[in-house]
Amino acid sequence: MRNPRKWYAGRVSLRPVPLALVCAGAMARALSAPELAEPPPASQKMLVEAFQFVTDSEQEDRDRSRHGFPGDIWSEDDDFHLAEAKRARTFAVSRSMSLSDVLAAVDMGLRARWQPTRSVVLLSTVPPCHPRPND
Repeated sequence: MRNPRKWYAGRVSLRPVPLALVCAGAMARALSAPELAEPPPASQKMLVEAFQFVTDSEQEDRDRSRHGFPGDIWSEDDDFHLAEAKRARTFAVSRSMSLSDVLAAVDMGLRARWQPTRSVVLLSTVPPCHPRPND
């Protein structure tokens, strides 16, 4: 019968030690980092500007999505909302606003029927889900 200590001797590698030290250092730095400051609440004017910025290209974004997913309205809508979310993030970063305020502005604007800066037909409905047939 083999001696378990003898069998294990020489097989222990110290290669993971530097990685473990780096991970421990990163964890300590993350835990000791100061909290990010919350952006100030958005004014009504900023909310309207956010709504207009996000909705101004709705028609072009919907057309692009329609061409990308012909006949699949559910995927068209998903693709459109991806483009809409990117515009919302762009506006939030450029104006030091929270993304939740920008998205809330779009929601409020749709409910209150705010006017976009261009004459764009805004859709506030969701297409019915019709699963794709199995390919």
